[in-house]
Amino acid sequence: MLGEGANVSKTCIVNVGVNTRHRPLRSPRFRDGTFEFVTFPEKHIDPQHCPRAIKYKDLVTVTGTPPEVFIPQGYLSRATHNDPEFKTFTYGDDPEEYPRAANLARLSKGDRILFYARLVDWEDGYTARAGFYFIGHFVIENVYPNIRTRPQPSVLRKIRNNAHVLRGECNPRCYNGFWVFKGSRESRRYDIAVPFDRKLIEACRIRDADGRRIKWKPHATELEVIASYFRTAKLITDEAVLDRLWSRIEAINP
Repeated sequence: MLGEGANVSKTCIVNVGVNTRHRPLRSPRFRDGTFEFVTFPEKHIDPQHCPRAIKYKDLVTVTGTPPEVFIPQGYLSRATHNDPEFKTFTYGDDPEEYPRAANLARLSKGDRILFYARLVDWEDGYTARAGFYFIGHFVIENVYPNIRTRPQPSVLRKIRNNAHVLRGECNPRCYNGFWVFKGSRESRRYDIAVPFDRKLIEACRIRDADGRRIKWKPHATELEVIASYFRTAKLITDEAVLDRLWSRIEAINP
């Protein structure tokens, strides 16, 4: 909950999970608005040589739907890059290496990361209907930047479930300067997916990086336009925009 009178100074909107590049993997959204969040395959560690690697078949679902129902058989024994993870609220990225993540470096304690993912409607199987949805947020408790060696035990206990840390524990070379953002207990995974669409963008008056209105091109789909504008982590500092945005989210996930 945002809380009456609360002041959220900065919020960064970040795209996570599988998308069209990862087919046949998809994240299902069910008729009641609940969903399962599917992360992309892990390329840097082999589950046979890394016991702590998270396999798709080991994912803990929240809707009671077993992973083998919505994950293709050939992927069940493969490792997944389970990031963000909503058990201990950690998210890893590298804002110094990847321009798309650069705005994350501007966040500090008390700021928020708002995650959105591509979900596909499920009706006894995947349909052709897909959309972008907000799936949860972190209220930042700590930021651990530029991790190049195994963290001290006191830090490792807090972030050991993060996918980037798991890589480093399996292969020390994967401690390559990534950052980990640790969410507080105010962080949450949403029960109901919140549509991140043209209606919300226009109602909240979210603008592009130059402060201009989003242009809805006639020869592009709504999803294509949103993907093009929000592929890079979008930092929002305008209090009026944030008030409208969080009010809409809390109306669906009180």
